[in-house]
Amino acid sequence: MRKQIADDQPQATFVLNHEGQEYVRREDYERLRAMLRWIPVGERKPQTCENVLAFCFGEIGVAMRGSDGWYWDQEGYQEIEPSHWRPLPEPPA
Repeated sequence: MRKQIADDQPQATFVLNHEGQEYVRREDYERLRAMLRWIPVGERKPQTCENVLAFCFGEIGVAMRGSDGWYWDQEGYQEIEPSHWRPLPEPPA
């Protein structure tokens, strides 16, 4: 169960698990939520030639938006028309 931190409670910069309850700073929650949000293609498009995660007809994969359309970054750059996308996550350190 997630518990929201009240404005008057001290806030940590990390997730804290205490007796089965998880606490996270509101700013961190909003940043993570924005990072994981799927962006509708009609709302905003990524930069040209930027690799992103794309959702197209029930499939998710790495795709690139070229100057003339979208392409899966696998199987010989197959042309696609995704409905949503999001930035790739940071690689492991």
